[in-house]
Amino acid sequence: MRPEDKKSVIITGTFVVLLLLVTAVSLFLISKENKLFSIKATLSTTVSNAQSVREGAAVHFKGIKIGSVSAIDILSVDKIKISLQVEDNYLKWIKEDSHIAFRTQGVLGDKYLEILGGNEDSPSVKTNHVLTSNENSQFDQFINKGEDILVVATRVLQKIDAIMGPVDNSRMGSILDNLETASIRANKLFSSVEPKKLSSTLDGINKASTSLGNVMSRIEKGPGTAHSLIYDPTVHEDLKSLLGGAQRSKVLQYFIRETIKDNNR
Repeated sequence: MRPEDKKSVIITGTFVVLLLLVTAVSLFLISKENKLFSIKATLSTTVSNAQSVREGAAVHFKGIKIGSVSAIDILSVDKIKISLQVEDNYLKWIKEDSHIAFRTQGVLGDKYLEILGGNEDSPSVKTNHVLTSNENSQFDQFINKGEDILVVATRVLQKIDAIMGPVDNSRMGSILDNLETASIRANKLFSSVEPKKLSSTLDGINKASTSLGNVMSRIEKGPGTAHSLIYDPTVHEDLKSLLGGAQRSKVLQYFIRETIKDNNR
């Protein structure tokens, strides 16, 4: 054999060995997870609605995963057959009066089936046994309706967290302290005002408002100097000409200054 051929054989052999090793490890891990090489038994149930359960969904018994959904077949408009593959060594614990319930992993997780109930005195099931289902239990209906509420609540909490997230704890504490201080001061302010004084103050404000309204009404209706200054244009023109003439007449300005000086004395 030529050295080149020998090298190619070694490379090919090494690749095949590595491939077989990877395949063996993968099969071992998969079989450990799904117990591919364990003896299986077939059970089934009939329902009117599969409730989003898919092939491969887990089957639990007493909180233990004992198998999976192997097939889902529609038998009629209102009848669906769900076939289960479970480990044979668990059949002795599953009783003929046990029933199957639909469950959800977490709040919004995948659907799975759980085998519940069963009296100790009832006989154990055998392969191909048909279990009853409890698809319309009030508890399950409550859970299904509650899922939508939880989704909305989760979104609201996320928005609140996004709003309150930038505010650090120290700043939030300072804001709350300021609000508490303002509330205490406002409480002291209102509690210190006696009812009689408050009533007297309000009466005084009411009287002052009434008097001011009467004065403004009298000015508007006239007669009087204030009414003439506001509403009579001739008075405005006379005052304007007087002031303008005073600005131009130095003699008149002199007499105005002397009059102001005499008044100050």
